[in-house]
Amino acid sequence: MSTMPVKISMTALLRLRAFVASALSFGSVRWRLLAVLFTVSLVAYGFLLYGQYRDQYDRILSSAQSSNRLLTEVMTRRIETAVQKLDTLEINRTLLDMIKATEMASSHWADPKQGQTPTVASGDLSAALIAFGVIRPDGAILKAYHSALRLDLSEQVLADLAQEVVKTGATVDRIWSNAHVIALPVRGEGSTGAPIAVVAVAWDLSHHFAAAGQAIREDAVKGALATIVVLLVLLYVVHRIVTQPIMALTRHVAQLSMSGDLELIDDALAQRRDEIGVLASEFNKMVEALADSRQKLQNQSYVHGMAEMASGVLHNIRNALNPISVGIWKLEESARSTSLGRIDTALAELANEATPLDRRQKLVGYTRAAVEKLVAQQHALADEIHELGQHSRHIEQILQDVDLSGRRRRKPEAINLDKLAEECAAMIPGRAESPITVEIDPALARLPAALGNRITLTQVIGNLMVNAAESIRMGGISNGRIAVTGYREAVDGKDMLHLEVRDNGGGIAPEAMASLFQRGFSTKQEKKGGIGLHWCANSVIAMNGKIHATSDGAGLGATFHLLLPAAPQRAEGRTQAA
Repeated sequence: MSTMPVKISMTALLRLRAFVASALSFGSVRWRLLAVLFTVSLVAYGFLLYGQYRDQYDRILSSAQSSNRLLTEVMTRRIETAVQKLDTLEINRTLLDMIKATEMASSHWADPKQGQTPTVASGDLSAALIAFGVIRPDGAILKAYHSALRLDLSEQVLADLAQEVVKTGATVDRIWSNAHVIALPVRGEGSTGAPIAVVAVAWDLSHHFAAAGQAIREDAVKGALATIVVLLVLLYVVHRIVTQPIMALTRHVAQLSMSGDLELIDDALAQRRDEIGVLASEFNKMVEALADSRQKLQNQSYVHGMAEMASGVLHNIRNALNPISVGIWKLEESARSTSLGRIDTALAELANEATPLDRRQKLVGYTRAAVEKLVAQQHALADEIHELGQHSRHIEQILQDVDLSGRRRRKPEAINLDKLAEECAAMIPGRAESPITVEIDPALARLPAALGNRITLTQVIGNLMVNAAESIRMGGISNGRIAVTGYREAVDGKDMLHLEVRDNGGGIAPEAMASLFQRGFSTKQEKKGGIGLHWCANSVIAMNGKIHATSDGAGLGATFHLLLPAAPQRAEGRTQAA
């Protein structure tokens, strides 16, 4: 049971601590300091005011009690003879004479020139003397007087006080209900035995308490004014020493965060010889180190960006060279397979006049067929050379696009996705041992134009198709198929075109999805650098688009999704930018 108060007090302390902690965590530092100073000042003011009140109260009460004791002793000595005789009429006459005498004594003790605190005004003793009684030891009341202002001090109260004096034989002097009660024993002349009567007097202290209250109110006003002055001075000092520098530091950090300009703090703060000065100085050192690191990072970023751009360009040129290599191989095979046959023998026989007529007719037909075959082969070679020229011009466009992007920002243009998909399908290198079918959904022709850079988007879609073809061939799939389709979609309230490039190749493992578009990642066995999809992702994002991939797993094919902004529609129809 004894530990219960300790537990309760510990709980109260913990709650008080939590309350103080929550209060100190509210608002800015300036308001917290203001709250702390105000609280400390209020507590200090309360203690000082309480001490002043106790001092005033004790001083006034002590002065009043001294006056009351002296007046009571004078009254007792004056009435002592009448009490000894137990003569009621004598007691009455003596009491009236005593009241007049105590009025004069009251005036003397209440004179401010004597250095005493006024208790009762002269001529108003009835307001101070609220009860008087002469009581015999057996409790019989010989004489009782009550003031009309205080009826709570009954004859029974006086009788009880008399009984206490009779039992102890000592004087009773106490404060009771805003009254000073004094009871003195009256003994017989020359007797030291039991008292023959008790004189009980009650003096009103409400005037004294009112005087104490008035004094404390005056002290409270003076103390409050002094506290306010001290608090204002402390706030000014704390503002100049603490809050103003902290606010300057806070504004500087906030401005640095918004603008990004690494500016140093004013030297007036950094040169202070206190904790704030150390903080400002160390902050300046940190800013200088950060500025140096930013410069180094910018230099490294420039070099890294140039290297990444070069890697992307080389990767795209490599993809564009694949069809050229295949075309050159086809030209070489066509040249090797081309033969004049026996045209020279037929011509020689036609030149001989001895050749019969029917033989001549057959030779002419044979020669005509051989020439037509040569012409057809020549046209085919011309078409292949033209296609090689298209691929070489695509490489030239890639280089021109890189040159333009280095000198100025490229402006987006409207691009027809159906024509672009057909152009990109030609970038897939064809091989006789593993033919791949590219299916372009006719719905692409009904879609609005996409908004972006045509050369960049050609390289992106071409990359996806080349990667799909390589995945098909790496998986050993004989009937490879790449399907390109698209539809409109609203993303975040914007009109977007969703283009899908789907293949039935080797697919993508689930653990590779998270790293698919990171630089250096590649699923190819040769690991040629892993720049293609990383470059594609950056390029699509630069065109305000999105890219992601889905796959049911390894060996189940993959689908790459391109989200591109739709170009604004025009009244005259689609713009043929592709």
